[in-house]
Amino acid sequence: MGADMAVRVAIADDEVLVAVGLRHLMTSLGYEVVGTAASGKEAVDLCCTERPDLALMDVRMPEMDGLEATRRLMATCPTCVVMVVGSPDYEQAAAEAGAMAYVVKPARPDIASVIETARKRFICFQRIRDRVGETDGTLETWGLAWKAVKGLMREQGMSEDEACDELKRRAAGEAACMRQAAEGVLTSLSAEASTPRADF
Repeated sequence: MGADMAVRVAIADDEVLVAVGLRHLMTSLGYEVVGTAASGKEAVDLCCTERPDLALMDVRMPEMDGLEATRRLMATCPTCVVMVVGSPDYEQAAAEAGAMAYVVKPARPDIASVIETARKRFICFQRIRDRVGETDGTLETWGLAWKAVKGLMREQGMSEDEACDELKRRAAGEAACMRQAAEGVLTSLSAEASTPRADF
């Protein structure tokens, strides 16, 4: 089933063939491509101007790489970013920069499920951001929250949704408590295993 036509996507990749391929894939899945960028700086400008629902962001680009572009976006005009990487080795760095998910090149039609997950995570991120009130604190809290979620998934066998629900329960719905809840989970898990990574 195609994606909702209301979902607007920006594509950032300096390799023309890759960008064209992503545009074709997104269009075939029913997304609306609002523009493409060939550098990190262009990606930031495009997203801040067009305000897409989603940005597909390459890592290695001229002027500014995708990680720095994602950090700039989260600081100026928060956007749901899915990082398009050449290797899973980038997943931790992508998460710490503020990306909601990642896919490994070449992107395939199952990217739609990744996008759906990323958009759900971005809604959660926005809620944290609204309550925390400043981006640096939001990104730090977000990183801790996802470390805790991944730890619960790995150590307790929970699904992502179950782990998120557990973290929300511990935070009692207050963003000010989200950090404390995440730190509490990480502390308890560290007694059993090594501290989880901030990946997806």
